[in-house]
Amino acid sequence: MFRKSNVVVFIFIIFLFTGMYYFESTNELLGKWEGKSTTGEVIKIEFFEDGNTDLYKGQSGIVNGKTTPAVFWPKYKLNTLDASLALDFEYYNSKNGKLDRKVMCIVEFINESTIKIALPNKLEVRPTNFESSSVREVWKLQKVIDGDNFLPRRKDF
Repeated sequence: MFRKSNVVVFIFIIFLFTGMYYFESTNELLGKWEGKSTTGEVIKIEFFEDGNTDLYKGQSGIVNGKTTPAVFWPKYKLNTLDASLALDFEYYNSKNGKLDRKVMCIVEFINESTIKIALPNKLEVRPTNFESSSVREVWKLQKVIDGDNFLPRRKDF
């Protein structure tokens, strides 16, 4: 029969391994990624340790004679406790700091240098898999190792 102390140790071990997996996945996500969406748009994103991102998607206009991507700065949250890795992009109002919208995605780590992110058709509805009818588009991204000129920084705008 289990003693109370054995049950506490067992629960602690489960939380320890779950936490290790969470931090390992979060660390794998950090850094610069680039690729294309299934709609053909170029995607560049950098995940920072503080939960912020720099996200460049498609084309939005011309600055200084150069075509530029649409620029976004959502915060991200990665939840590795679900069977599928839940990745949320949260967009906040720059004037009042309130959450405007949350894009509930799933992410798959194909290997250490490739990920897929499925974006939903509807806000607040997470896709269940990458082929689901609830998926608007999928981004297939490669890790950028040497990305000195990868993206302009937020302060450059």
